[in-house]
Amino acid sequence: MGCSSAPSTPASTEQAASVNTDPLVKRLQRELRQYRQGSKKYLEARRQLKNAKQTLKRKLKHKIREEWTTKQAVDDIEQQLQGIGFAKHPTVKGSLCSQRPAQGKLLEAINAPLGRDLNDQYRRRDNAINAIITYCMVEEGLTVRRPQTLLELADRKHHDDPSLGSPIYDALLSVFVKTKKDRPRRCFICVGKAQTLSPDDGTVAELLREFYTPGDVSKHFRRKHLANLHGDERIKCPACDLSLDHSEHLRNHALRVHGIVS
Repeated sequence: MGCSSAPSTPASTEQAASVNTDPLVKRLQRELRQYRQGSKKYLEARRQLKNAKQTLKRKLKHKIREEWTTKQAVDDIEQQLQGIGFAKHPTVKGSLCSQRPAQGKLLEAINAPLGRDLNDQYRRRDNAINAIITYCMVEEGLTVRRPQTLLELADRKHHDDPSLGSPIYDALLSVFVKTKKDRPRRCFICVGKAQTLSPDDGTVAELLREFYTPGDVSKHFRRKHLANLHGDERIKCPACDLSLDHSEHLRNHALRVHGIVS
């Protein structure tokens, strides 16, 4: 109904951490550490690790959602049978936007208490039907989009893993340095974002472009990425699938692994 009043069902910290303790993930992490960053074997091992984590996260999310849905359905039925409306549940701060009149009337009609007799029940039903009809005639407003964080960017499901010799694959290889003096002319964060898009997406070419000089890459990295970080934002390198603690950690990683001076 536009702005959902149902709570989100995120995994707890312990549940999310269970993905990293899975035997398959731990084995793939050990294998990944054996290869040089940026090598073909490293990229293949990293791809397998990322796919394994995504599969486990999807299964965990599905399990949590199923458990929550079953419990919430029972709570709602029990509350309705008692004539006290739907079960109350906590909402996430900032998850709801202001209701429009038609939406408010719809929720009011759906949550109306049970009638005392059959005629009251008919009126309750008719009011709910009319509220639904009124609401369905209202055009929804535009969804407000917020900028993606580096963590969300890294966690987005890849459209397809880049194939050997493809432009995205070659660009990914180019953002890893082999020596301390190497200075790539591509932005590793932009290349990481390109991996999440379809190869025929019009923005891929722009994300994979080479800058004129390494200095231009540094300016881009500072202005486009570092400057937009928030103090409490969790950070993840989309090219390495590596969690980073803070902005200084990102800067150090950018220099040591991707050759970008910031």
